[in-house]
Amino acid sequence: MWPSYEDIKYFYDVNAYSNDDIKTYVQYGVLTEEQYKQMTGEDYE
Repeated sequence: MWPSYEDIKYFYDVNAYSNDDIKTYVQYGVLTEEQYKQMTGEDYE
């Protein structure tokens, strides 16, 4: 699936995506709640 976890993480790491952006990827089923936590360090709510 595109974008991949690695693609999303890259853009998150360079501050192109916010935590809210990452939540959207979870809502669309691209990322899991666990991947959200791994990426952001926060629990998905």
